[in-house]
Amino acid sequence: MATNSKMFEKKSDDKIKKNIFSYYPKTRKDITYNQLFAFAGMQGWRTSNEDFHKHLIPIDDQSWKRIDTAKNAANLVDKYIIDALNQIRLNPNNELIDKSQFNINQFSYIIKNKFLQLDKHLSTLVNDQSGSVCIVCLIGPLYIYLINLGDSRGIIISNNGQVLASTKDHKPSVEQEKKRIEKAGGRVTQCENDVPRVEYKLAISRTLGDYTFDKRFIPASPDIIQYPINSSASFVIIACDGIWDVMTNEQVAQFVSQKASNTSIQDIASQLLDQSFILGSTDNMSIYIIKISN
Repeated sequence: MATNSKMFEKKSDDKIKKNIFSYYPKTRKDITYNQLFAFAGMQGWRTSNEDFHKHLIPIDDQSWKRIDTAKNAANLVDKYIIDALNQIRLNPNNELIDKSQFNINQFSYIIKNKFLQLDKHLSTLVNDQSGSVCIVCLIGPLYIYLINLGDSRGIIISNNGQVLASTKDHKPSVEQEKKRIEKAGGRVTQCENDVPRVEYKLAISRTLGDYTFDKRFIPASPDIIQYPINSSASFVIIACDGIWDVMTNEQVAQFVSQKASNTSIQDIASQLLDQSFILGSTDNMSIYIIKISN
């Protein structure tokens, strides 16, 4: 692998803030894959890897495929969130909703309610004031669902690299989020040479945890995208902000589509980590590439 040598220069002391960054990057990759998906992750310049992920592999054509990722400064919080998400069912009878009776409004209500319950329950289980963001991908018989809370992101792309659908980041820099926070009585502030933050601290506007903040400002309320499985959708890509900080939706979509015909998806996922690292990502990096069977 050819890598820009500047990326491996020792970090200067002024960049080792609060023990967040290492002097040298950790570039070993965690790669998991089968015929349906590939996952790749790298710790990078951070002193620890704060990304967690989990996937459920379908048994047959009627099963729901599911991918979860979470990111947080406290490992215990993330591990609990991933385990809790794995226990969510789609109706009160603890069964999957029959596709003939499926209602997107019912689905959205159940999922959002489960996230709020999880956030409330989490506060009783962990003695920690940090928080987490997460993104979930559900692939059913008829639709793809992207469930996003925070600044991880998911996109659905066509075979030629067109972005068909994308989640929106929950950041105080987004005007709609800024207005919501201010309406709830909070403040979006920005210091010189910094990003907008909630009350001078948090650069995310929706989270699980972060109980030192008024949860009206940063609710555990995910956005949900429903997209039909049709001849256009070829891949779902979900990744943490370590990827999206340095690559746009369109750049990632083109990167995947241009290599898909002659490169395995696990190699594409691995190469996306390399590309993000070369482009200057200083965060943990995690990405899933999921094939859609039309």
